[in-house]
Amino acid sequence: KGLYSIAQTVRRRAKDLGDSTLFYFKGHTTTFSEFHNLSSQTANGMLSEGIQADDRIAFLGKNSPVYFELIAAAAKSRAVVSPLNWRLAGPELEYVLNDSGAKLIFVASEFRDVLLKIQPSLSACPKIFLIDGDDEGTPSYAKWQGQFPETDPGQDISADDPVLQLYTSGTTGRPKGAVLTDRMMLSLRGQEDGDILEPWQQYAQGDTGLLAMPCFHVGGTAFGLSIMHSGARVLILEEYDPSQTLRLIEEYKIGKIFMVPSTLQMLLKHPNFGETDFSSLQFIFYGASPIPLELMREAITEIGCGFVQMY
Repeated sequence: KGLYSIAQTVRRRAKDLGDSTLFYFKGHTTTFSEFHNLSSQTANGMLSEGIQADDRIAFLGKNSPVYFELIAAAAKSRAVVSPLNWRLAGPELEYVLNDSGAKLIFVASEFRDVLLKIQPSLSACPKIFLIDGDDEGTPSYAKWQGQFPETDPGQDISADDPVLQLYTSGTTGRPKGAVLTDRMMLSLRGQEDGDILEPWQQYAQGDTGLLAMPCFHVGGTAFGLSIMHSGARVLILEEYDPSQTLRLIEEYKIGKIFMVPSTLQMLLKHPNFGETDFSSLQFIFYGASPIPLELMREAITEIGCGFVQMY
């Protein structure tokens, strides 16, 4: 049987690659073992809050390892994570949260105030946790998490059970909750252990992928999960910044990155572009909007790596 399940992936990678680095984030590293233990603590916390199979858990924050802890914890407790677009205004967030019926919300401090303003209008009466720091009146995620054992609750979902509920942009009406299954989120890595993978799907142990696109979009989340599934390392950028991206590509010898055409253009136009060493970069994945042919040609000529269109 292949590595269909996110929960099984986390367990197996912790066993095989325990002390290897999974995440780099703001100067801190998280190993596969630490990630397994942290997500088990969170899963036990979710179960203690009465979370049941198919319940929704919301995340409102920029990219961080905590988001992936929540996905792994939800997979271990049979819940579904719904990441929220942090650019939305209060009334838009209120609509999405009421539509999903999220019972727990994990929020970054910079978005806490907008969330507290709409809290009285949330029909599911969700409990809110602050993922960074400690604030009177909003329980700290880290303190809450720390109360629970690192014992894996051992629950699991099947390949066709939902793991994520991502919202569309709502350009023609209200945003719609797109439900994604475990199998869908890991399909970038092939479906079975013995599958023959294309070069762009392959990661060697120790390879590093740069996660620079927002995780409230499927591109960011699927890219991060596929690297984790591969046993490689994920360098998480809180939000896209072309200057930082160029520096990190060179400093961490990034092998793969996912971008949208507009962010690729920002990279090519940056003053430091010509001084950056791209020799480690094997592939740039791009998608989410059409790419102008001239931009594609310029990127191929100037960067010189492979390009993979995602759809």
